[in-house]
Amino acid sequence: MQLRRFSVPVFAAVLLAAAAQAQARAPSLEECRAEIEKQPANPVAYYCVYRSVLANGRMDEAAALLRRSFDENPGVFRIEMFIAWIDRMRGVPGSDDLLREAIDGMEATGDAHGVVYGGLELAFRLGEGGEFDDAKALLERCAQAARKTGDPAMEARVWIGQASLAMWYADYSGWLHLTRRAERVVFPDGPYDLKCAVLDNLGAAWWYLCNYDKAFEAFERAAEIRAQANDLWGQARSVYNMALSAANLVSDGEMEIGEYRRLLERGRDLAVESGNFNAEPSMTLLLGGQRSGAEALSLFDRALETARRHAVTQAEV
Repeated sequence: MQLRRFSVPVFAAVLLAAAAQAQARAPSLEECRAEIEKQPANPVAYYCVYRSVLANGRMDEAAALLRRSFDENPGVFRIEMFIAWIDRMRGVPGSDDLLREAIDGMEATGDAHGVVYGGLELAFRLGEGGEFDDAKALLERCAQAARKTGDPAMEARVWIGQASLAMWYADYSGWLHLTRRAERVVFPDGPYDLKCAVLDNLGAAWWYLCNYDKAFEAFERAAEIRAQANDLWGQARSVYNMALSAANLVSDGEMEIGEYRRLLERGRDLAVESGNFNAEPSMTLLLGGQRSGAEALSLFDRALETARRHAVTQAEV
């Protein structure tokens, strides 16, 4: 059974998804079209389409709308970035190449914010693929762009990206140092999504350094922030991370087994309610490990069926 993979959102698309899910109501595609018609040269207007896709689907229509918009506004490379993101969600080949083009275009036209968002997203995928040198070089471009924005929060986003690169190198002290650096900028009044990312990374770094108390505390703070934002999907992720830390606290005699089991039930219920199909099978597996006989087998079967139905690979029996 493979369970010990943290859910740590560190890069742009994932962070923007968390921010969008925390909103009371995402816009419809028709509302986005009207917004774009008002200000077609404003790169921020096209984020509306991405938010709409996250909440409402209709990815093919959204991609078609963005492609028409890019044909009409070829100098707004932020549009191409969103096309690449949505193509990635749709499984369209070549989305990474399209994102590279968008990053180059945004850099050439002075869209520093776009370079940071797009560059962090691509750096994540490069790192996942083991292309660490390319990821490092791209993160340096992101750092230069972030400094141009004059916004400390944008620099903090890049530090979180660099922290994740340190994680891939198994440099856990560097991971922690960069994340703490971002924490000092982001709290108490920074962007919601970035505060969550900092706490998720802090918790994971402390966990790998075997400081389970501090890991649990960081993940719990993230869960509280997400609860305040009514982000049930993100809460489920936070509670899953809390559960991984809690398992060690139980083993060390620092948490009662009853508290741990209630935490598992809470995480499973949040995952089901919010449709977080990444967290649900893992939480169900952990819960099954606290049961016996037919009840345990039923939970294991349910976890496996959910994982297969939604192509979740991190929860394996």
